[in-house]
Parts: sequence; structure tokens; C-alpha cells
Amino acid sequence: MMRGSMRKGLAPALAVLTVGLAALGAAALRARAPEGAEALPPAERAEVEATARLFTRLAAHLKGSGGDPRFAERIPAAPAVVEELLAEAAFVDRAGRREEPRLQRIELGTPVRVAPGRVRIDARELWVTRVVARGGQPLETRSDVISVRYLLDADRGRWQVAAWSLIGPGGEGR
Repeated sequence: MMRGSMRKGLAPALAVLTVGLAALGAAALRARAPEGAEALPPAERAEVEATARLFTRLAAHLKGSGGDPRFAERIPAAPAVVEELLAEAAFVDRAGRREEPRLQRIELGTPVRVAPGRVRIDARELWVTRVVARGGQPLETRSDVISVRYLLDADRGRWQVAAWSLIGPGGEGR
């Protein structure tokens, strides 16, 4: 008798637990791959993540060098993106200063395929930037936490950054 009443008492709890676990699983799947986007196989994901990390490091070196073209040639990015980085370095130089950004930490989201040969990956980056006058005198040091969306294209067997933009709190590009 007690067994039967215990089963009756557990049935609603088990039903709630089952529904809860199903909802949790569905939420996890939605979080992994946004609607209309396809998750990448592990090897491809590793390549995309490595490219995003390399891009940030080399872009920082480019800015810190004042636009040294030797760094520009190595950046895994489309020519328009490299030109944008060079223009930014030139603008800062014309203002009589140089920015020396140092990436402290990068947290990469899950890369997803958004079109054939195109992948999107969001990142949260912590930068410390030292700003110096043309003669080397320190002007300021600032730290910034930014959220960035990178679009990468497959180009002759390797990935390159095709575009990037700052994103706001809701994940939308600005």
C-alpha cells in the first residue's frame, strides 16, 4: 500500500523533472548554434579560433608599431580589413601619438557557419592600451573590455577575417 502511494506522489515530481530536463536540453542546443547557423566540426572550430586569436595579436602589433607594413602582411585578414587597420594607425600617428595595445584575455564564443565558406565568432576581449607621445613620453594607460563579432571567410584553404564589428549587450552589431 505504501509503495503505491509513494509512486503516486513521485509521478508529478518525475513529470516536472522530465519536462525541466527537456527544456534545459533545448536551451543548450539553442545557445550552441543560433537559429540558421551550423556548428563547426572540432578541427575546423580550432582553425577558426586560432585565426581569430592570431588576428587580434597581429593587429595589436601593427597598431603598436605605428603601422609597420611587415605586420600588415602577416595579418590573416581580407585586404579591406588590413587597410582599415593601417588607416587607424596612420590616424593615431597624425595626432602625434602611438597606441600600444596589449591583449590580456580573449574569450571566444562558439563559432558557427552562417553561409558556405563563412563563419561568425563572437569574442569578449580585455585590452590594456598604453598611449605614448611621438617622442615616447607616456600620455595615458587605459583598459577596455569590448565585445567583438568576427566574420571569417575560407580563402584557399585557410581562414581570414573578412569583417569585424563591435557588438552591444544584446549581441547586435553596432
